[in-house]
Amino acid sequence: MKNMTLVMLENRQGYGERLAAFISRQTDSPFNVHLYLEHPIGDEQWEKADVVLMTSSLMDLYGEKVSNEKVILLDEEGRQAEGENEYVYKYQSAVKIYGEILKCCADKGNAVVPMGSKGRKWMLTGIYMPVSSEKRVRSVLEFCRKEGENQKVLYLNLEPVTCFTDLLESGGRKEGISEMIYYVKQRQDNLGTRLGMMVTRAEFDYLMPSANPAEIEELNAEDWQFCLEQLYQGTVYDQVIFDFGAMLPPAVLLEAGDRWIIAGDETEWEEKLTERFISIVSRMTEGSFEERVLKIREVVP
Repeated sequence: MKNMTLVMLENRQGYGERLAAFISRQTDSPFNVHLYLEHPIGDEQWEKADVVLMTSSLMDLYGEKVSNEKVILLDEEGRQAEGENEYVYKYQSAVKIYGEILKCCADKGNAVVPMGSKGRKWMLTGIYMPVSSEKRVRSVLEFCRKEGENQKVLYLNLEPVTCFTDLLESGGRKEGISEMIYYVKQRQDNLGTRLGMMVTRAEFDYLMPSANPAEIEELNAEDWQFCLEQLYQGTVYDQVIFDFGAMLPPAVLLEAGDRWIIAGDETEWEEKLTERFISIVSRMTEGSFEERVLKIREVVP
């Protein structure tokens, strides 16, 4: 039952609309979300809010109102904001933002927030490989094995052309990314259950690659957002790893990824491609993308 009014104060239309839509669509969400992109809002809108989610760059504009106990700051700097406000890091996955908002409300003793919905452990990791090679692919698969030692991991390879399964025991499965894309397009609410029947289980779970590379490019922002919601709500995975190889991932995933692993920067050419990738993505996301980037040698010795 949606019995709380969440006023969202944002200055980026695309980001605000995506996050507002995500929060509104959650089945357990107690929030009626009202997004405002023009500031400052009037006292009437402010008074109606049970929770105010304010991007931190608007703090000066709202002055003393920022110190109100119902304000949760979307921190753009990746550090705790000054003062007594609750804060949530802005450039992380919508899943984590939503979970942290629920936790902030529950910690304040708000009885209408479902206590069982504080957000579970979940991570979204992206892989970028400037130059594909067997060595690089093996390093990615070793990373997945390492991550799978103490948690449940799902690896989704979305490269147009890949043969990573030649390095694994595929178990003869034929269903994979193509079927996942079909169910996403059909908005199947039981996507998580269907994936559970399609994955190949090993040290980490994975889906067979796409049979038609063009279908990956046909997914739009809403498709990807629906996919992420279903992966979080309908599966038991602690971490989902998206591998796009040398492709430029969609903006939704670039913004949602908790971290991005660069698989290969040992040659001068790889370094140039990596620098170019980070520069392009930083402009696309308008956020602190570089802070979420790790080199694979930092996680797989």
